[in-house]
Amino acid sequence: MAGPAQDWHGRRRRSGGSVGACLGRPPRPVRTSRRTNEPRGRVGQALVEFALVLPALLLLTLGVVDVARTATAYVSLANAAREAVLFASAGGGAMDEPRILSRLRIDAQAGGLTWALVAPVTIECTGSTLPTFAPAAPCSETSTFVRITVGYQLGLITPLPGVSPVRMSVSATSPTVQ
Repeated sequence: MAGPAQDWHGRRRRSGGSVGACLGRPPRPVRTSRRTNEPRGRVGQALVEFALVLPALLLLTLGVVDVARTATAYVSLANAAREAVLFASAGGGAMDEPRILSRLRIDAQAGGLTWALVAPVTIECTGSTLPTFAPAAPCSETSTFVRITVGYQLGLITPLPGVSPVRMSVSATSPTVQ
């Protein structure tokens, strides 16, 4: 035959099991939520905690997305500049600026960049044996090196004041093929 009910310390439990029963009053029923069978206060507490954490969680998520978008845009811009400078250097002395810009636009758009945000673009050439460039030196048949510098502005998703847009600039240099 089983003895009286005991708690986990081995002490005898009082009958009724609630605070009201200990004081000689009838026990009160606990109000619960209909859906989860949890006490109503706990459901409200979880909702308030979620409302407090949600903005920080969204800001963190959008920040990670913006870092990934910035890295992707930088790589696409560097690839477009590299392709354009190789195209320009293969042309020898017939470096046609509109054709170079057209090639740059095609490669930038293939990388997912918006062409309207690509600015400024500079094409510089030098005739020396070292890639030292005079500001905006014109390209000619005696040019030995070509450098293209491309800028881009990327608008961010994360609403941080003073951060958007991110401005980046990439430069690519190549010797010309004679």
